[in-house]
Amino acid sequence: MFKSIMVAVDGSDHARKAVEMASDLAKLHGAKLEIFHVVNFQVPENLGHMVEVEHLVEPEDPRGSNPPNVPAEVAAALHPGPSAEHRWRVANAVGEQILNSARETAREHGVKDIHTDSGSGDPAHRILDHAKRCKADALVLGSRGLGELKGLMLGSVSHKVLQLAECTCIAVK
Repeated sequence: MFKSIMVAVDGSDHARKAVEMASDLAKLHGAKLEIFHVVNFQVPENLGHMVEVEHLVEPEDPRGSNPPNVPAEVAAALHPGPSAEHRWRVANAVGEQILNSARETAREHGVKDIHTDSGSGDPAHRILDHAKRCKADALVLGSRGLGELKGLMLGSVSHKVLQLAECTCIAVK
């Protein structure tokens, strides 16, 4: 019945369960499994720290590009928080870890044909665009992700995807 199943992942518990369900469906139907992640530049601090500790991304010099004679506390005041470039590197490193973990889960569930990809931008629209591009027969995603509180007020990614998708959708709790 299904030839191509897509699962959207963001590192949340619900997304992990979605990968498990999508993997079981892909194995059952002998379908290709497409794992997709939308890069989030608002990486939780603990994940950002994890990629630095694991040396996936080098820690950013708090002094930035200031001359060496500028004291660190002054440089930090001039450049509060990580630079856009550093946030980009961290977000992409976190995304790769999320995709690698999902790929490993799919392999453990016996899926043979696994593809991964990522994108950036509005998560709901990127997920829908990717589902069309990979010709997904079914799309699986977590009913709640790592999104902010505003998702409760403006409508969650999963709600938007479920309303607008042209293929079968499964929201996993």
